[in-house]
Amino acid sequence: MNTPAISLKGLQKSYGQVNAVKGIDLTVNKGEFIALIGENGAGKTTTLAMLMGLMTPSSGFATILGHTPGTKPVRQKIGAMLQSTELPPVLKVHELIQLFASYYERPYDLANLIKLTQLDDILDRKYQALSGGQQRRVQFAIALCGQPEILFLDEPTVGLDMNVRREFWQILSDLKKSGTTIILTSHYLDEIEALSDRLIILKSGEIIADDMTSNIKKRAQHKNITCATNLDDIKLKAIPGVEAITKSGRLTTIATQQENQVLAELLRADPNLTDLSVYASTLEDALSNVLAPTTKN
Repeated sequence: MNTPAISLKGLQKSYGQVNAVKGIDLTVNKGEFIALIGENGAGKTTTLAMLMGLMTPSSGFATILGHTPGTKPVRQKIGAMLQSTELPPVLKVHELIQLFASYYERPYDLANLIKLTQLDDILDRKYQALSGGQQRRVQFAIALCGQPEILFLDEPTVGLDMNVRREFWQILSDLKKSGTTIILTSHYLDEIEALSDRLIILKSGEIIADDMTSNIKKRAQHKNITCATNLDDIKLKAIPGVEAITKSGRLTTIATQQENQVLAELLRADPNLTDLSVYASTLEDALSNVLAPTTKN
């Protein structure tokens, strides 16, 4: 039987009376692309810190490729790109890459790494002179220096424009195809939907959902009807098929699985409504259902 990439059993972390992580059980197989998400304070950062050996569990245990997090066998086989990273500001890019590559027994070929992360044009520039996006590219290259079997990415594309983000996504897709196990946290749901095979949702230190990303998206099968209408909530909720109503400024959004019937009744009740649009449910809708289920009317 193959050793899993990550195994957690009863993993818990407490700070005084506060339980940040509450007995998590989790297995991640080699080659999986996992998205770990949840609201602020859900326990994502603490869980990642324990997996990377930066923090010791209060109870339970974790293994990475069969070893204890933080030990040399693990450090040689993982890479990490954290949301907040400090690097020596006066070193040049090529010096940083060479420095971190020297820490590994089997480093990435530097020429190929530089080409992959598109650092050719800034190799001789000091880190402190780089833009935020360029610094993120350097941080990503450093995360790949050891040809990691497991890659941890904490909000990796914050501050990057869409074109750079999509280039980053392509690199991650290629790494996944090559067998790299990837653990991603991100507030960009389009990023999660585009990349992850499996979605793990944390709430108050506990796993409340663990399924294929496509399956979790299916939990919101409704359509959304958005319009500007003079009908009040009481009249809208009285329309058969209306499941939920939300408002944003002058626009009202109606969730329904019977969009044709609801549209017909809506137009009959308010022929003067404007700004009408209908669109399918999104991953964000599904996550809203998981994190805070909406009561049907």
